[in-house]
Amino acid sequence: QKDAAPTTAASTLVETAPIVGTLATLLLDSRADPISLVICGDQNKPCRARDALPRRSITLYTCPELLSDDVETSKSQKMMDCWSSLQTGVVNTVGEMGKISAVIFDINAPQEMGQIVHKIFQSGLSRNDLLKSEHVVLTMTVDKPIKSTWQDSLLERFRTEMALFNPTYHTTVNFGSDASTLLSIGVFSAGNDEFYSRLIKATKAIDVESEILDSKSGVVSYVPDFVPSKFVTNDMYDIEPSIEQWLGQELLAQQAILQFEIKLPKPSIPDKHRVLFNDYSHNWYGTWLPGRVKSSSNNDLYNIALKGGGVREGIERDLIRKFVQSTTPYKFGDRVLIQRGDD
Repeated sequence: QKDAAPTTAASTLVETAPIVGTLATLLLDSRADPISLVICGDQNKPCRARDALPRRSITLYTCPELLSDDVETSKSQKMMDCWSSLQTGVVNTVGEMGKISAVIFDINAPQEMGQIVHKIFQSGLSRNDLLKSEHVVLTMTVDKPIKSTWQDSLLERFRTEMALFNPTYHTTVNFGSDASTLLSIGVFSAGNDEFYSRLIKATKAIDVESEILDSKSGVVSYVPDFVPSKFVTNDMYDIEPSIEQWLGQELLAQQAILQFEIKLPKPSIPDKHRVLFNDYSHNWYGTWLPGRVKSSSNNDLYNIALKGGGVREGIERDLIRKFVQSTTPYKFGDRVLIQRGDD
């Protein structure tokens, strides 16, 4: 016995499964037997993105505490608890199944889950351990364009913070011609030189009217023995004084963009743990020194025992990094701390 077909937006949701499944399958190398991480909403509600993937997948449901109306626990604490439990589950599952090739957000996944997934993959070391070098991230909205949504902003974070160098792509594909049943899918791809050809192949395989909107790529990597297709000379540029060019501009419009985020607190560091701390009270200046946590206070201030003797007191948590011995090779574009000389 089948349930009666839902109406309006729910009917569109039913159609997302074959579209998402085809995109995820054709954008990846099927020979690698890819593993997908599916982000769902409430565990008691349907998750069409999970049903769309016949291959191996890891399902993350939205933590119940994020859906509850409990006012005794702050939202930041709920976010931290959810992130801690989900990250542990993902790390353990990846250790058993292998690295993730696709991250797919279901239509019912809330913005808080996007923030948590971003935090899980934000660390370069964790990202290399969890994600394959070639991977895709899919997000979707129904009945409205995905532009100017948190889903679109999340994919931009992947493009500008996690996979900066080409081949990296972020595009949007709209399915359907009726605005009331529009399915808008955001696509982020990293490490795939054949992205555009695979994307076109996927849209042709889906028997729904589609439109590929603007696409953004990453930073152009160094190409040995590069041969330019065109030479540019000085006479091709406007050589008028810069002040005249500036005064000659006409203002057409003005735009102000504000972005509000919840800053999740960093996890505490236990006593005697090896760390690096900054001696200048700023992440981008000063010197990072080795030491061990001697003690800490309730307001996130730490006392650090120096490697050569002595104690630095009152170091803020933002200026401390856990010392982790890397076991994987670094890739071009990774952000690292280096030791110069015997400092």
